[in-house]
Amino acid sequence: MSDELRLRFVGVEDLPKDEVLAVAASAGPEELASLAAHLGSAARRFVVDGRVLQGPLKDHGLASTEEVLEVSVIRPRTTSYVAGTPTDDWIGALCAGPVVGSYDGTVVSGNSVLCQHQGAVKAVDAKGDLVASGGHDHLVYIRTDRDTVGEGHGNSVDAISVAPDSTAVASGDWTGMLFLWARQDADKIEPKATHKAHAQCLSGLAWTDETLASCSWDGTIKIWGADRLDLAASSPATGVVLTCLCAPTSHLFVAGAHDSTIRVFDRRDAVVKPRKTKYFATKHAETVSAIAACPTDPNLIASASHDGRAFVWDLRAFEPLHCLEPPTSNQRKLLALAWDRRDNIFLGGDDSTLHHFTVR
Repeated sequence: MSDELRLRFVGVEDLPKDEVLAVAASAGPEELASLAAHLGSAARRFVVDGRVLQGPLKDHGLASTEEVLEVSVIRPRTTSYVAGTPTDDWIGALCAGPVVGSYDGTVVSGNSVLCQHQGAVKAVDAKGDLVASGGHDHLVYIRTDRDTVGEGHGNSVDAISVAPDSTAVASGDWTGMLFLWARQDADKIEPKATHKAHAQCLSGLAWTDETLASCSWDGTIKIWGADRLDLAASSPATGVVLTCLCAPTSHLFVAGAHDSTIRVFDRRDAVVKPRKTKYFATKHAETVSAIAACPTDPNLIASASHDGRAFVWDLRAFEPLHCLEPPTSNQRKLLALAWDRRDNIFLGGDDSTLHHFTVR
């Protein structure tokens, strides 16, 4: 292999976009960081062919020294703690807004109470003008320009996901039942479909355009056809799985578990190789209770844990970029997490405080 390679920086505002640069084939992250600094950028982490550069460029399986490598950058970000807002009870669920579901049964957005469950709220989600919540009272509340109650669950509703077009809601309960609800102009509705999806508590749901993902205390992760709940794939995981998401604009599926791990699966592989795990991380010391995707960067996610900390991750490196630790997190459990389009992260748990961070 030649002693030199050619590269072009892509998708980086403060680096030249079209200029082809010659670098040593032995160049690694430090050398590229020096080159970036010379060009006026603070970038220090680089991505080649979807993988973080950890060694020499020549080790990244290049087909030819004639090709021009496209190098992207993990953009440096800063985090800051904005404020902590007291709530009347533990925060059991969050979604962007923020919409706050509490153990006192309230679902609140700003100063407005959207609905009142007769028991702790364990799940909330919102898309468009629709807000859905589920709780210990076995009910699903769907709020649009009117309030609708979904009846049918025989146990605590622990997971909620709203369809991307806000025309339907999926809910999962303590016994592993999965319900689908159509958006209707009615005070009370029944599910349009039900299915015994898991052997134990259905703890997390994540909806994409065509599929619905679920995870459970039974250790399994399943992918369903969103229309009729046909099982498309099943991928076992280690131990109790508490939370999941489908990464936006990609085929990745992320799951957080009781054993403090976060696993990332490629949903395309799950059909052929259901046991294949793409990434794995164990930075948390206790149960991973919630995860959320960054709405403005498809490579970023955040996780929250019973250890009182939240981490911001880049899926290409799958190493934490930042640790977010609320001032009152000592001996406290984080139970809920949300990330909005204005680069705000909200955390909540058993300290009855809504914690607000920015990540920019």
